[in-house]
Amino acid sequence: MTPTPALLPTPALRLALVLALGLVGLLGMVDQASGQPLAAQARQDLSFGELLGGLAERVRPDDGARAGQFRIRGANRTVELTFHLPEVLEGPGGATIPLRFGEGDGHFEPSGGDPRQAFDPSRPITLSLPGPPPWHWIHLGGTALPAASVSLGSYSGTVGLTVADLAN
Repeated sequence: MTPTPALLPTPALRLALVLALGLVGLLGMVDQASGQPLAAQARQDLSFGELLGGLAERVRPDDGARAGQFRIRGANRTVELTFHLPEVLEGPGGATIPLRFGEGDGHFEPSGGDPRQAFDPSRPITLSLPGPPPWHWIHLGGTALPAASVSLGSYSGTVGLTVADLAN
């Protein structure tokens, strides 16, 4: 008798991207060019989708459907972005899936059509926000590394972002 091949588990996994802003240096800062305050918003979750045990899944920051997206409003000012990234996704019964964030997993897309700037979201980055003051975009990707024996279920984690105005 020939054994039937076992199917790899395909747990539905999702990293819930929640914006937890560090507001030190952010509240009350008015954009001198427009009179508007510096602002930031989470716009889209980073989603790894369904994963197969033992197979790494990378979400590129330019994946419009799955990459995390933040937007920042401000013009002619310098800010420092610091991501607070989880090391693992947490799932049922204490199960975890390791995550990796590295060089090229972050993209800064300034308003006005300037080219995107790639960065490593695991390290703070200083950015110049050009004018005029529409929204500038931050895109976040990363890699999920499920073990071959990953437990079925829903997994999640939280990403925080601190935006500090470096007061030109």
